[in-house]
Amino acid sequence: MLDDITISSSHQLDENNVSSLIKEVIGLFKKYNLRVQNKKTKVSHKTTSAQPYDVTGLWVGHSYPKLRKSERRYIRQLVFECEKKFAEDPASEEYHKFWHHVSGQVAKMQRLKHTQAKGLRARLAETLPTLDLMAARKLEMDVNKLLTRNHKNFSKYGDLARINRAFYYLGILSRTEKRKSRRLRRQLKLAYPALPTKQEYWL
Repeated sequence: MLDDITISSSHQLDENNVSSLIKEVIGLFKKYNLRVQNKKTKVSHKTTSAQPYDVTGLWVGHSYPKLRKSERRYIRQLVFECEKKFAEDPASEEYHKFWHHVSGQVAKMQRLKHTQAKGLRARLAETLPTLDLMAARKLEMDVNKLLTRNHKNFSKYGDLARINRAFYYLGILSRTEKRKSRRLRRQLKLAYPALPTKQEYWL
């Protein structure tokens, strides 16, 4: 979700026009009971095509937004660090969090259609997080508990979240124990054949 608003013009605006536009946006915010953070309001003028210009953290010096070279270099470094951490312990909680952070950064490059993104995504695919023996056993115990519960009623949102979380970790388990993961996933699907989505749960 993005909550930043950017207004641009192909020609120079005077101070009165700028103030009028800002007041108009603030009026729209107030209409829908939204608040504006005045300290984040910024007015920028670009007088030449060579002048740096950023919008919501993206470089708009071309006809479409891009990441600056320094940020692309930083994301490449993150992928390299991910490969190093994977070699040390791909099952640690710290690595799981770090991998997802790096994956999000690479996804940003993909959305902006950077040519390097495809190669970085391929490298990340070789460093997927795994589960250690203890985590795998705990997951199997959790699934077995879910199999013994009432499969038709979802009294709490947490019940649905717990089942979805089990499916998520079974996907991770499949990277090292495909047969066990497939068996547990099949049992869960048979036990919960009409699992509602999060949206459907609240309807």
